[in-house]
Amino acid sequence: MKNLKRKDYLDRLEQLLDILKENETQSITDIATIFNVNNRTVYRMIYSLEQQGYMVDSGRGYPRLIARHSELDDDITTFTQQEQATLQEVIMTLMQNDPCMKGLEGPLGDKLRSVVMPYFMCNKHQLRCVSKINEGMQNHKQVVLCGYRSSHSGTISNRTVEPVQWSPNYRQVYAFDTDRHEMRCFVINRIASVNVTPKSWQFGKQHVKMECDCFWMTGTPIEVDLHLDMLALNLLHEEYPLSTNYKIYENPTPNCELPYRVRMTVRSLLGVNRFVKGLELHAKLIELPRTALTSHPNVPTE
Repeated sequence: MKNLKRKDYLDRLEQLLDILKENETQSITDIATIFNVNNRTVYRMIYSLEQQGYMVDSGRGYPRLIARHSELDDDITTFTQQEQATLQEVIMTLMQNDPCMKGLEGPLGDKLRSVVMPYFMCNKHQLRCVSKINEGMQNHKQVVLCGYRSSHSGTISNRTVEPVQWSPNYRQVYAFDTDRHEMRCFVINRIASVNVTPKSWQFGKQHVKMECDCFWMTGTPIEVDLHLDMLALNLLHEEYPLSTNYKIYENPTPNCELPYRVRMTVRSLLGVNRFVKGLELHAKLIELPRTALTSHPNVPTE
């Protein structure tokens, strides 16, 4: 490799990029055979691509191209070495399907959560949609959600929106609907494709930052008391990891079938009711008296 001219070396990197885009179809050894080099040289070539801003996952010996930094955010290439190390830790955590990423605080955490994390929570089709939505969100541009399948209206249509915020699980985006003139929640999996328009945001003053509960619902806070057995408690924490922020109490009633209690604030009864409905023998929901908690608008999910 050392004797290759720069043009030849760049050509090889371009060829390597094409291989990596095929997603885990070639192993490190296979690639080494293609280029007639050893495995260590292949890893050096991958490192060269990473220095150019590409993100490559080669942890299982079958390298694949995840994304290019420039597709995520222009500022992402200005991370310090310490920030890059944190980014790698985030990526590895996301590969293990942890949607919470508790431990990241401050500006770096905000950047990683809003810019990087969505790209590792989606399949290939969703990735393209997320990339375009993020482009509009970061550059304050209106985007068109093409062929959106709305459960709310039962229609398929193009929706022009101003994307404002990701949901905690990065499966939905909160956006201002320019036709309905209100904030709406759009599910990424219901989008056929996304187009970023050259038109800048026009309704910035009407954008609302949303607060969600552990079930990813928005709306006015409601205090509830969940009574659970061990099965329901485990499922609550595993399926809705943000619920681990709430303290677990023991039910004072001796020998009761639901020995655990979790008092929490939800933004809608819909999410928590769905959870309890599937565990009728293992969980019980008690809605507590309404208090003068801060009111937030309920954002309809399209």
